[in-house]
Amino acid sequence: MTAFEFVLLLFSVVPGQRIEGRTKLQKVAYFFGSHLGVEGILGYRPHYYGPYSSEVADAVSMLASLGFLGETVSPGTLDAKGFERRKYVYELTTEGKEAVAVISKHVDPDFVSRFQNAVEKLTAVTDADYLPLSYAAKVLWVTRGRPDPTPDQVHESAKSKGWELNEVQISEAFGFLKGLSSQGFNAVVSVHA
Repeated sequence: MTAFEFVLLLFSVVPGQRIEGRTKLQKVAYFFGSHLGVEGILGYRPHYYGPYSSEVADAVSMLASLGFLGETVSPGTLDAKGFERRKYVYELTTEGKEAVAVISKHVDPDFVSRFQNAVEKLTAVTDADYLPLSYAAKVLWVTRGRPDPTPDQVHESAKSKGWELNEVQISEAFGFLKGLSSQGFNAVVSVHA
């Protein structure tokens, strides 16, 4: 499987076959890639808003240029530096649905079924705003392989990646991850609250 195929399948199974916001798209792909055990093909690395994949960004760009994803850009508010934040909305097109049908024939049917099941069970990921998803993705990133990390350990690990997470954000992220874990999310470690 490639990042291109993964992103196309992702859009075929998320509610409404659409995702609002580039950051949210990155985090949704990160969580489902982690859950399904394909994060290796997605190439995530630490970035300003948490784990980021240029492979996912490139796949989205290519899918939009091929007409498989519709991309709507609307003006947004100004940030603290005076730059406009644009809002991107991506939606699977009719051509995209046809491409999903073709790709689905070449992807393990069990994987597609697990993907659909994951989205149905883990609605918190698709429903969440991008900021809580960003906090949770950062915490998930820095807690990998750490048994029962404390909030202080998370704060220090996040800081080493250039991420500032305060106590409230870490607590909210732990709560979010525990909620996912209770729904069967595979990638969540045991965490303090």
